[in-house]
Amino acid sequence: MSALALQHIHDDEGDVGQPRKRPRPLARSHGFADQSGRLDGTIAGIETIFLGIGESLINAVGLLSEMQAAFASVTEAHTSPELREAETAIRVLVGESDHLLASMASERALIGKLLKSITAASPRIDELRQTVAMISAIAVNARVIVAGMRHDGHTELSVFTDDVLNLARRAGTVVDRLHSGQVRLRALLVDASSRSEAFERTFREGTRHSSERIEADLKAAVKDRNQAASVSLSAKEASTGLSQQASTIVASMQIGDNTRQRLEHISAALRLADEHPDAASTILDLQCAQMEGTRDKLIEEARYMQEAIIVLSRDIDDAFTALSRDLSGNKGKDAPGAGRLSADLSKAAEELSRSEAEHGHIEALAGSIGENVATFQACSDEMRQLEFEMRLVSLNTAISCSQLGTEGIALGVVSLQMRELVGEMVARSETVASALSELGTIADDLGRVRADAAERSIAKLVGDAEHSQTFLTTVEDRLAGAARELYDLGKRVADLSQDAGAALDRLGGILSELEDIETALKEEANSRDSNADAVIAETDQQGLFAKLRKAYTMEGERQIHDRIVGGPSGDSSDDQGAAEDSAPASDDIDDFLF
Repeated sequence: MSALALQHIHDDEGDVGQPRKRPRPLARSHGFADQSGRLDGTIAGIETIFLGIGESLINAVGLLSEMQAAFASVTEAHTSPELREAETAIRVLVGESDHLLASMASERALIGKLLKSITAASPRIDELRQTVAMISAIAVNARVIVAGMRHDGHTELSVFTDDVLNLARRAGTVVDRLHSGQVRLRALLVDASSRSEAFERTFREGTRHSSERIEADLKAAVKDRNQAASVSLSAKEASTGLSQQASTIVASMQIGDNTRQRLEHISAALRLADEHPDAASTILDLQCAQMEGTRDKLIEEARYMQEAIIVLSRDIDDAFTALSRDLSGNKGKDAPGAGRLSADLSKAAEELSRSEAEHGHIEALAGSIGENVATFQACSDEMRQLEFEMRLVSLNTAISCSQLGTEGIALGVVSLQMRELVGEMVARSETVASALSELGTIADDLGRVRADAAERSIAKLVGDAEHSQTFLTTVEDRLAGAARELYDLGKRVADLSQDAGAALDRLGGILSELEDIETALKEEANSRDSNADAVIAETDQQGLFAKLRKAYTMEGERQIHDRIVGGPSGDSSDDQGAAEDSAPASDDIDDFLF
């Protein structure tokens, strides 16, 4: 029957703008069965329309609930402890630049101290070189003196002078090694100091810019999440309000059921007219009035529903447009936020990686310093050994000279000078050793600074930050997904509300059909003799219309009945009251009408 009703609706819609067809007249051979059948088809059409409207609105309510669920997942991600950990890891990476700058400043200060110490050792090494050169000169003089004494048989003195000369040459070699190491190390330190200063300046500027951008990105990301949380709350409120509007419309759709019941009563009454031809004229007049009242009531309430659906559609469009606008934020490509964070984080990681490479250079310098300090220490130890050997040779020479008497006086003087110069060499050697010994202490401090920096692996910090950035990107993707879902749901909800409005528009065909049936009934009523039902006052006719009235389920039906036929009398007065308006008299309908 619903298919038949829909066919009636579509037929009527297809005739828009065409001359209206003349209502089909009643067929006498079939009584009122034809119009009753048409009413049954119209009833099915009304059910189809209102079921479609209800289904669309209920589905819209379901989609609004999905919207709340989508934003709930975004809110859950924004409040997760993982998100706070991710932001902390990124801030740790950014804060590491401060530690690195402090470490660079300490390293550069230590390099400056090293350079100062190695520079201070240079004149002392020169003084030591001069002393060793004087010892060599005295050794040559001693050798000349001894050469003049050989004819007297004092050959042992030549051995002593040769030993002194060899020792002086060895001392000169040690001094050359000290000087060469000092020059080489000073060049390394000058280069390291200049390089460290330039890199620190570049690093400070680069990381300051990156830190400011990343901090702005994190703050903007927090702001975006707060905005998303606000939008989530707005979405919940909008969803609740729109769902309530849709539910109110669904609740008001009982007018479809009311119309169906009234048309069923009219259809049943028309069949009853065929069974009681003596009362057919009155029944026909009554049903014409009932048709008119039903149609007018349907138009009135359908208009209200249509206006409600129009308001709902407008509110849906406004709500989803506002939510989408608030969620997108209308930010530019390079605006601070999670979208820019990836590039800024990569830049910061690159700066920190360059810093780690630069620290590798410092480590190489520290290693070179250690090697040179070891060389200087070996030189110092060798100078002490040379001191011992020179003193021993000088002492033996002095003893031999004392045995020679007047012949050994000149060589004794030379021996004394050599002992004095050896003492001076020892003193100067100690000053050089003291100056160079500071290098080892400062190098140890430099090693400790590097060890402290090495405990914070830049590679690990970069890895943690990149992982955190990936998590932040996942959260932002959820937010973007919620925005896409918001757009999709908004479109689907709007489509459903439009579907409901379109279904309601099809009532025009139903109303045209009802008007045709009403016109046909009125023409039939006008063609009948108005006195044909004069026996209405008889008891059986009074009972017939009393039962007909009792079967009504709506007060409007009873009022029309009383106006056309007359009100009940005696004990059958309105004893059912408001209960009849809310609950149908099913026994009377089944037993009497059907």
